[in-house]
Amino acid sequence: MKILALAAATIMVAPSAAFALPYPILPYPTVSRDRAGGLRCLMERSNGEILDLSSLCNSTPRTTTLPAARSTANIATRPLAGTTCEDFDHQLEALYHFNLGTAPRSMDGDSDGIPCEMLSQVEREGGDRIWSSTFTNGNFTELIRDAGRTDVFYYLRVRAGNLGTFTTRLFSDDARARAHASCYYSEDLQDCSGL
Repeated sequence: MKILALAAATIMVAPSAAFALPYPILPYPTVSRDRAGGLRCLMERSNGEILDLSSLCNSTPRTTTLPAARSTANIATRPLAGTTCEDFDHQLEALYHFNLGTAPRSMDGDSDGIPCEMLSQVEREGGDRIWSSTFTNGNFTELIRDAGRTDVFYYLRVRAGNLGTFTTRLFSDDARARAHASCYYSEDLQDCSGL
């Protein structure tokens, strides 16, 4: 076996002409071609032992599609949208926040992954749409102003991915409803201070 010194790295040349680089902190396999044209993969352990990983290098790679990861930085900084089922108007609204991490796990009393099963799945109706937005994550949100009672109130109609459409709790003014939409239904963390 020959040892060559090149610019602070030691390269060991094995008789089969495969190369291995010793890395004391993080060992990486070194790949080369053997005489038959196959891949030769060697890695040196910290104790000096050389591992032959050629079977891994010559295996057929598999492709796996992973689901898109949610940004935990944004989720962790969003306040809870509610702490009990009574804070939500619609079962899908509770499920949306449960999945987003902005509702506590305690809302799923039977631990089947579906919180607040006793809430309605019937959407609110009535009122006039005064604002709508399609966020970059595909959530479509409408702000509805309803003056059907003695007081004027606002609510959101949300179409959220494969969950479907649901309506939210009531808001006392449109600014609070818009802040709620921006904070919870947009992809990027928006200003949640107006909640």
